[in-house]
Amino acid sequence: MQDRLRALLDVNQRRTEAGNLFLRAEAAKLSGDYQSASVTYRRYIDIAKAVLSDEVVFNTHYPTTPLGLAETVQPIINALLVSADIEYALGRPARAGALREEAASLSFRYLGRKGEVEAKRASAGALLIEGRFNEAYVALVEARDDSIANDDPLAVARVALDLADMLHWLGDVRRADEEVDHARAVIEPIVGKQPVTRFDLIKAIGSSITSIMSGKGDPGTATKAVKLYRAYTEIIYYRGLILKALRQWAEAAACFEKVKPEYRSLGSGEAIEYQLVQIDLGQGRYQEALQRANAIESAFEKGAFRPKRPVLLRTMAECHLGLGHLDECFRLLSDAIKDLQDPHLDPDARWRVYGVLARAAARAGDDEGMLRGYRDAIATIDSLRRAPLGYRLDSTYLEDKQELYAAAIEGAARTDHAADCCAFIESIKSRTLRVVLSMPPGTTSEESPGAARFHAVSRELDGIDYKRWRGDDVRSLRQKAKDLRAERVQLLEEVRVSDPRWRRLTVPITLDQQAVLRQLSQRRQAALTLFYDPPALVCAALWEGKLRCARLQIASKVMDCLATYQANLLKARPDVELHDFSSRLAVTASDLIPAELLDVVTRAESLVIVPHGVLHLLPWACLLHQGHRLFEYLPVSVLPSLGLLMQRASLSRPATVGLLGVAVYPDLPRLAPLPSAVDELAAIRDAYHTAGIPVRMSPAGHQDTTSDYRDRCRGLSGQGHVLHVSCHGTMDTAEPMRSGLWLADGKLDAVAIAETPTPFEEVVLSACYTGWRPTEVDDIQLNGDDILGIPAAFLESGASSVLLSVTQAQGQAAQALTAHYHRRRAAGDLPLRAARAAQLHMLSTAIAPGAWTGFTLYGCQ
Repeated sequence: MQDRLRALLDVNQRRTEAGNLFLRAEAAKLSGDYQSASVTYRRYIDIAKAVLSDEVVFNTHYPTTPLGLAETVQPIINALLVSADIEYALGRPARAGALREEAASLSFRYLGRKGEVEAKRASAGALLIEGRFNEAYVALVEARDDSIANDDPLAVARVALDLADMLHWLGDVRRADEEVDHARAVIEPIVGKQPVTRFDLIKAIGSSITSIMSGKGDPGTATKAVKLYRAYTEIIYYRGLILKALRQWAEAAACFEKVKPEYRSLGSGEAIEYQLVQIDLGQGRYQEALQRANAIESAFEKGAFRPKRPVLLRTMAECHLGLGHLDECFRLLSDAIKDLQDPHLDPDARWRVYGVLARAAARAGDDEGMLRGYRDAIATIDSLRRAPLGYRLDSTYLEDKQELYAAAIEGAARTDHAADCCAFIESIKSRTLRVVLSMPPGTTSEESPGAARFHAVSRELDGIDYKRWRGDDVRSLRQKAKDLRAERVQLLEEVRVSDPRWRRLTVPITLDQQAVLRQLSQRRQAALTLFYDPPALVCAALWEGKLRCARLQIASKVMDCLATYQANLLKARPDVELHDFSSRLAVTASDLIPAELLDVVTRAESLVIVPHGVLHLLPWACLLHQGHRLFEYLPVSVLPSLGLLMQRASLSRPATVGLLGVAVYPDLPRLAPLPSAVDELAAIRDAYHTAGIPVRMSPAGHQDTTSDYRDRCRGLSGQGHVLHVSCHGTMDTAEPMRSGLWLADGKLDAVAIAETPTPFEEVVLSACYTGWRPTEVDDIQLNGDDILGIPAAFLESGASSVLLSVTQAQGQAAQALTAHYHRRRAAGDLPLRAARAAQLHMLSTAIAPGAWTGFTLYGCQ
């Protein structure tokens, strides 16, 4: 008994010593003496960990009357996280990251399931500092799910606010707002109608300190009060951030004014004042913004705000730029750039500083300075999005950067800096696809829970679709289908973001222009990459080892025609004549490509066009130029990015051919029969048999299924495999990754295609709308310019060449065009020349061009 009492006294003595150090560390932090706070927190943490070690030993010796370790561990974890913030403010990010990882480790080890949540939150914080957004997002999603499973509403609210912060930074304002609403809904039952006040916080902290000083340990009242207080105030703060992002200035200012007293009491009032500076700047109130900024500038010279000094300087520089004070603007930016070197490196601040510098240089007439600024800004943006985040987050991330990209591209073209112009354009082209194709396919031994749920949801949705096409009454299932679609979108993003391949990415994938030029020269091929910011179009041309660029103002009549053409594609019964965009609407190639570049690239042996935005939907090869179609001059194809020119396998004469087709859908009467599919497949089979090339196809009368697709993919190795599919295609405007091919037993959608590596280097799809690509999904503009749906799916799965139809495929025309294409392939033509031969053949027939001009080749050979 005496030994036990002596051990307890020793533990309590150390607890008292640790409590005194904690109070001193907090006092140093609140006074802004971060150096002293850093040292004192380290001493506190060391002693507190020694106390923890003593308690572990005590529990080993006296297991029947153990001490509660959680009461000691939680303050250590809190201190580690606070200390991490201090170290980051002092310019020691590596040390900060190590402290967060230690906090995560302690949480996981001692605090059970609730500790796992804190561990994942701490891990997310460390990952965010390193710019590893994919892994941070995954950690927060897991923390959210664990908090819900633990029935811990306060933890749910805290994680929701962490997610809101991250989503706001990534530009997904709508979902950030949803997370804030979620946090508020969780907090309200705890706090009731009365707000959490500073008095509540002080009372709870006093209770914990009294308990600690008396040797009884921390009862946890302070920890809970701090979490509740922070959650309550941060809900209002993040609401203000979201309203500011939506440019609802007055409402945002009201939120910040509401929490300003609370933040001031915590020594962080300057953070709120800075938000008010930004609101003044956003409204063009430059003088008012400067007055506020000058009032808080001294607070950014030291302490917690020191890492954010370049952010304030950049904001002040923007004010001076707005007022025309260029000298002061450049001075402030110079100071900001010096600050952004180690140890206060902040990539998000860096791109914004260089963006303002580029604008200021342009205002001063310094073209070289402008381009240097834009190069640094765009390179930094690229470094921040190394890995794919899914089309939604990839697009929202670029939302507030679109103006910078447009100005950079226009400035490079205006000053005839073609290399910069091309690099800037390509930096936003199909980044996800380029990254995926630059890496080996992911291989996992088992399916993650998220992926398993995604496939289960997909099967449920496919079942509802199947019932609808079978003729069942599915009106009662509409809400269920809507909910499942929303869940599927979320799950798809989580599966994409959590792909373990992204952890190997340490630098962004960039375009090697010289390598592309060499590749094009070897093929005697030209390329055009476009950037369309209505009404301005900028084009970079690559031909004969040289880069050229030019600008074009698109006429309002042409923009109207583009809108008419796009709207027609979405009609249930489209006007087939309008599919012949150039002839029917009198828009020629020179209306969309600068004449000086068009004259140059048509001298090549073939042409690859990399469109942008709505221009992805155009039948480029069939545009008229000086009275003739472009394909009459040379073969024309498209690619989503110039980078794919370097990632395509060399194609040759086909080695084997797999054929799939559905002529009738006996179980799906709402899907019309496709009688031409029988003759189409027979003609293609005969063409390859005549050339002695093996063909795999089902017996006559069999309607191919998704199992047949998988069967065609099995057992193939080596190169030279071709797949042709003739069936109904479907586009899903709300979720393009649900677009797919209707086989006899159901839909083979884009996700199913993309997630399975294909042995077919070449794919031909004789199906409606298989080349359709949205310019926006739901409320999200596809700023990342990624192609989505079936084209992207086959390219991602490994195909090098994909021939498909952007428009509704017409049976007889599709049969004639694809059969001729395959005859030329069997004769030895590469896909580009075979596609051109098929188009020339169609031009010689009586079939109306609108029935076949929608066929487009993705590829470069």
